[in-house]
Amino acid sequence: VPQGDEFMRWDDPAWSETLFSSRNGLFPWSPLYAPMVLGVVLFARASVRLPLALLLGLLAQAEINGAAWDWWAGGSYGGRRFDSTYVVFAVGAAALISAGARAMQRGRAGRIRDRVIGVVAAAGFVVAILIAIANVELTADTSVISARINGGTVPARVWEQRVGGVRGWLAGQLADSATFPVRLAFALRHDLGADAYDRLVGVHHLGELFPPLVGDRDKRRDLVHVALPPPSTTGLAILGGNRAQMTSGLAKIRFGINRRDVITIRIPIELKHSGKAIARWNGQVAEGTGPLMLEGVADRGVNTLEIEAAPGTVLSAIELSVRP
Repeated sequence: VPQGDEFMRWDDPAWSETLFSSRNGLFPWSPLYAPMVLGVVLFARASVRLPLALLLGLLAQAEINGAAWDWWAGGSYGGRRFDSTYVVFAVGAAALISAGARAMQRGRAGRIRDRVIGVVAAAGFVVAILIAIANVELTADTSVISARINGGTVPARVWEQRVGGVRGWLAGQLADSATFPVRLAFALRHDLGADAYDRLVGVHHLGELFPPLVGDRDKRRDLVHVALPPPSTTGLAILGGNRAQMTSGLAKIRFGINRRDVITIRIPIELKHSGKAIARWNGQVAEGTGPLMLEGVADRGVNTLEIEAAPGTVLSAIELSVRP
């Protein structure tokens, strides 16, 4: 690749993010593709080879896209790097349209059950057309100025705000449904709400672009603010001056990282009682009564810093830096 060999993160591809993330993920911003994938599965009743080849091709493209350093593809509209997989969705759409047309045909002179299924199929076509129109509207409204450069937004809210009406609501609901399994798994894993995946995945500290490309503009120092509500933090009560107080014996601070360097974490703490604080991050542990220091290589994506200390302990903004 022209960016250099290390631009591709084959060791840790963000393949699921390219499909489901609120930051230019395929399904949140082109939600009709989700039922089209189900259409490919439906097509497997007639033949297994073609659907299997198509789905494997889609997963391979997700793996390749996710290996790219900027898996979100900058400020492009969601799923731009999946252009080569349009055939997958075309086949899926054809399977769904064919099945729906047959259901409507049977419903014209069939039993009550067939008529109900025919009405549902017709309603499905109307909904799909409305969502397709919404997709065209949102795409047309996306420009250099209005593109979502950063992550952290809930797609359903964006659809409702940028498109609005029934079309925006339907598109948002389908986007939510398409990403629900991944959002649920993330929420259960981190003990957070259903919108945590959308708000955290794709939001990075310490820069996020390939360092050799940005040169002197590489951000090598950053702050993780602790005076933030969930899902960014849990176990903390917000104080003034970018400070937060622990409400229990355990606080968690979550931040995203998209780089390979060894990073140093400095955690300013103010103990209100005797004892010590313990910080844990990616297998690293630090304990003491003053600022705690941790050093290591971050996970690609969301990292969780855990701090154990007596309730009432005050935390200030956490300092991140890249080791020279």
